[in-house]
Amino acid sequence: MGFFKRGKQIIFVGCIVLLALYGLWRKNMKPNPLAFSSHGNISIEEDKDEIMIYLIGEVMKPGVISMKPGDRLFQAVEKAGGLTDRADEKKINLSMKLKDEDKIIIPAMDDEKTSTVALVENPKININTATESELRTLTGIGEVMAKRIIEYRENHPFQSIEEIKNVSGIGDKTFENICEYITVE
Repeated sequence: MGFFKRGKQIIFVGCIVLLALYGLWRKNMKPNPLAFSSHGNISIEEDKDEIMIYLIGEVMKPGVISMKPGDRLFQAVEKAGGLTDRADEKKINLSMKLKDEDKIIIPAMDDEKTSTVALVENPKININTATESELRTLTGIGEVMAKRIIEYRENHPFQSIEEIKNVSGIGDKTFENICEYITVE
C-alpha cells in the first residue's frame, strides 16, 4: 500500500511540474501573426498591445505606423521622423490620443482646408460614447433609433458591436449596413 501511495504522490507532483512548465512556455511564446481561418485563408490576428495608424502630410516619413494603445500624436510624429518645415504646427494637437485605424493628415502652412487640428479620418463610431447626431450619421439610424441606442447603452454598455442588435428595431440587415463603421473601444 505504501508503494502505491508514494507512486500517486510522485505522479501528482510530476503533473504539477509539467503544468507549470507548460504555463511558462505559453507565457513566453509570441502568437503567430498569421493564422489560418476555417476557410483555409490566411488572416492576420490583431494584437491588443498594438494599434495601427496612417500618418501622412507634412511628416518626414509618412505611412502606416505601429503604436501602442494610449500613445499620443507627438509620439507618432517622432516615429515618422518629425515634422517637415512646411508643417503648420498651429493646426496640430500633438497631445491627441491615437486610436486604431486613425488616418491623420498633418497640414501644411498654406493648406486652407484644415482649420484647427490635424485632420483625423476614422470612419468608426464608438457606440458606447457617440452622441445622438454621430449615431444618426450611420445608414438606417434616425433620431428615434439613435435615442434607443443611447437608452440601451446606459443600462447595458456594449461589449461587442454585435450587441447593437439587442436594441429594438436593429436587425441583421441594419447591422450589416453599419458594422464596418462602428466600434466599442
